[in-house]
Amino acid sequence: MTMKERWTQHKIYVSNIEGYNIPF
Repeated sequence: MTMKERWTQHKIYVSNIEGYNIPF
């Protein structure tokens, strides 16, 4: 998994936890 993929997955995870969408 590349760093970009890891960062994307992290943003999705955080947005799911916080209940809002983080712009990509």
